[in-house]
Amino acid sequence: MGTIMPACLKLTCQPQILQRHRRSAACRQQLMISCAAGERRWVAVSAAPPAATRRFSAPRQQPSSDRDHPMDHSRNAHFDNALRAGRLDDALAVLQEAAAAGGITPIPLLEPHRNRALIQACFARNSPDKALAYLQLLHPRIAPWSAVMKEANKRRDLPTLLRVLAAREATGLSLDHRTTTSAIRGLSAAGKAQDAMAIFCRAWERRECRTVEVVNAAISACASQGSWQAAQEIVAVMDEEGIWPDSITFNALINVAGAAGLMDEAVRLYDELKAARLSPTPFTYATLFTAAAKTGYGDISWLLKTFDEMIASHVEPNNWVVSALYSAASHMHCTPGQQDRLFAVLALLRSYGPANDTVYSSLLTFIQRQGIQERAVDVWAAVKQDGVKPTPHILSALFAACPPEASSALVEVALEAADEMQALWISAVRRAAPKPHYERDMLVAYNALLHFLGSIGKLQRTLAFYSSMRRRGPTPDVVTYNTLISSTAARGNVRDAMLFFSDMVDADIEPTQRTAGALLNCYAKARDPTSARRVFEGMQLLGVKPNLEMYTSLVDACVAAGGKDTEMAFELVDEMRRQGLAPSVVTYGCLLAACEKQGDVSRAFKLYQQACKEGVVPSDQMHDMLINMCTEAQRLDDAVDLVKRLARTSLVSHPSGQGAAGQASSGQAAAAAAAAAGPGATAAATGAGSSGAASVSSGGLHEHTLNSLIRALCSKNVDRALRLLSLLQTMGLRASKSTYLSLITGCAKASRSTVAYDLYRSLRSQAMDADSASASALIVSLCQANQLDVAETVYNDMLACAWRRELEGAPGPQARRGGLSNHAQLPDEDALAALVQAFATSSDLRSAAKYYKQLRRVGKVGLAAVAVSQRRMWEALIENNCRQHRVKQALQVFDDWKAARDDWLAAQQQHLPNNDRHRNRPVAAAAASSAAAAAAARYPKLSSVTLAFLEACCRSEPEHEWRIYDVCAVMRQQRELKDQAGLARPQKQSHHVRPA
Repeated sequence: MGTIMPACLKLTCQPQILQRHRRSAACRQQLMISCAAGERRWVAVSAAPPAATRRFSAPRQQPSSDRDHPMDHSRNAHFDNALRAGRLDDALAVLQEAAAAGGITPIPLLEPHRNRALIQACFARNSPDKALAYLQLLHPRIAPWSAVMKEANKRRDLPTLLRVLAAREATGLSLDHRTTTSAIRGLSAAGKAQDAMAIFCRAWERRECRTVEVVNAAISACASQGSWQAAQEIVAVMDEEGIWPDSITFNALINVAGAAGLMDEAVRLYDELKAARLSPTPFTYATLFTAAAKTGYGDISWLLKTFDEMIASHVEPNNWVVSALYSAASHMHCTPGQQDRLFAVLALLRSYGPANDTVYSSLLTFIQRQGIQERAVDVWAAVKQDGVKPTPHILSALFAACPPEASSALVEVALEAADEMQALWISAVRRAAPKPHYERDMLVAYNALLHFLGSIGKLQRTLAFYSSMRRRGPTPDVVTYNTLISSTAARGNVRDAMLFFSDMVDADIEPTQRTAGALLNCYAKARDPTSARRVFEGMQLLGVKPNLEMYTSLVDACVAAGGKDTEMAFELVDEMRRQGLAPSVVTYGCLLAACEKQGDVSRAFKLYQQACKEGVVPSDQMHDMLINMCTEAQRLDDAVDLVKRLARTSLVSHPSGQGAAGQASSGQAAAAAAAAAGPGATAAATGAGSSGAASVSSGGLHEHTLNSLIRALCSKNVDRALRLLSLLQTMGLRASKSTYLSLITGCAKASRSTVAYDLYRSLRSQAMDADSASASALIVSLCQANQLDVAETVYNDMLACAWRRELEGAPGPQARRGGLSNHAQLPDEDALAALVQAFATSSDLRSAAKYYKQLRRVGKVGLAAVAVSQRRMWEALIENNCRQHRVKQALQVFDDWKAARDDWLAAQQQHLPNNDRHRNRPVAAAAASSAAAAAAARYPKLSSVTLAFLEACCRSEPEHEWRIYDVCAVMRQQRELKDQAGLARPQKQSHHVRPA
């Protein structure tokens, strides 16, 4: 019957029996099993002893009254006391006495609840022999065979199960549907699906065993090996017998379909179950969601719809259903709204009672894969509220969900969980030696913790936990040492990496290829190719065969070192090819980085073309490096041509614009596109039509590449950048935040304020905020275009976003105190100066004063820079205040300008050449004269018209008449500096005189 019923377990079915039940030839062939070994085994078990040797005669009539029952009140009391005290021998002695008193009367000695308590006590105290002894005291026809077998299945006690089967067959009893079901389930749970099918085929010859329960157990046995064909054959046999499936049958078939990777069949079975008017159970949905998790089913809408159907059919979710739901959702891409719905499922489950550790482990895994690690803090709070004991699985999932850029709150939660985990382990060690499976699971949790601590740079905590593992356990394994070496390698800490490797060798743990790769990566970070080469050769002496990762890390070390070692990287790739290892996309990325260091664009395009011909799908980083090289070499046309050809290839391969479908076969047109964009473009025309060419495999690649090129073009040619943005949107791809920011900045600097504001609105519509540079450039452009209302809107948006981020990042008591921090993303001083100038020019001095007040808060350095770059702002503010007879405010602005000018002069004096005695005096004098001339040319100044206007206003106001002298002093000083700038010339040094 399929792959799980081989010839070694064959039983011979009599043809007349099959004919008697009117089976077809196909069904008869399905149920035939033949194997000499199997026959010997099962015949030995099933051969009934002769009638003369049986211990029991035919059943007789049971006693007519309770007084005749051998287990009277006194014996029951003695039995209960012995069982309560755990004295199984005394309890069996009471039963033996009762059996002897009852003779050969086939009556049960115990009531159902006492019978169940005795069997459970025997298995709980690891004494299944006592349960077998109890069975021997009873008549075979009334002995609780199935109850003992069921308890053995719960304990996964296969030897006891087989002994019960043998003992039952030795009494001459045939298999009934209960013992058959228990036997099949026990054997399949122990991984012996073939033996389970042999039991099924043997029992199917008896009519009383042809029940839906037996069929369900047989179908469930097929799930252990994922044999969908065998399950279908069992269903065919069931149909031949006219047995109607129930919901358990469908559940078992869904389980088999999931194990076989046939999610479409699982969904079809679920629809058939509903069409058959059978009620789905929690097991149905748990099995269906588990199948979705096993097969990586990616339809999140179907998953949520199915869960809603479960709630609508009044099926209460349990821990198994919800954990399977999260496991399935972790393989799917969820929108924020769908993520919120999945978190609402946890709230629904907790309304029925606390969730268990499996649910929280699955939820933390879902959080990790969805990239929403900050929500792990709330999940851990729920774990504490529900009183769930942290198991190794929860701890492993929590540490794995913590990214390197985790927030301080998440790091605090992880460290708290780490201390709690260590306390749990120490407590377990003190009680007794931990069980192997517990130690194994705890070691996985410790390894996840070490990886997290290494990723956030907490070396001291990492060393503390590592030292604790060496002293008290769990004993570090190869994964532990590889994790530690990789953590230190990420920061180029060669010393600690070699110490961990030394400990690994001392612990008699053989290094693996991953160990070698981590060490080589460490030396690559340290830019030490010589030591990396020694490690590479030493690993071969230890028996570690070089693989692709090791060669790539060594190539990376050579490229990172630069200089003459860069050429060695290309030689290593040739050596790798001679060893039969093909370069990967990472290897080619390292080689392109070497070309980028050398500035060799032609060689880079040749490598790109070679990679595509070998079937290596180029990565986003490879395209970025090519575009960057073309940009730095002033070959933007080549980069644009490359991206356009890639885009056309994507549109041809995916007309709907969904390039992210992951069709790997589209990779070869990229080679033609790259060759056409690079040097020798004519040769690419022939490659463009070749069917063996490799192309881009996903729309994400085009999206990333187009974004990179758009950003590169923003500073060169805004019109071409906008056209590429239109192409990107036509393809159904999305512009990144950094692309929008670059476009806003580029359009603003090109005086295209309307386009820049449209891009800003698109950015905000996607729930993304602008940064300080782009918003400042936009405000300046809008002010220059006299769009003051729009400029104020942008400024207010930036202020609101800064406050929101400040409140989100600060703790509760601190969120309401003080103003914005110095790191807030606010418009810079140029944007504020542009607002002040625009409102002052339009005679709106109230708004101008508001923004001027903000400008004064930027500090001395910012005002000093504005004193030079924003001269017109000072003049407009002074003149318009004077026009509205606000001489006091105009003089305040004048004083601020003088203070900013003095700060600028002080900063310039610090950068003038130092004429010490150790330098050539004529050269120093010439340098000082040149610097003074340049400083005079850039000296902060106000126009003579503005100063004259301010002087006239001061004369008209008696209270400010004394300030005339300050204004006139500035006017004289500016005239002197102007004359000095015209006269200052560097003195030419004579070539006839040798310097002293």
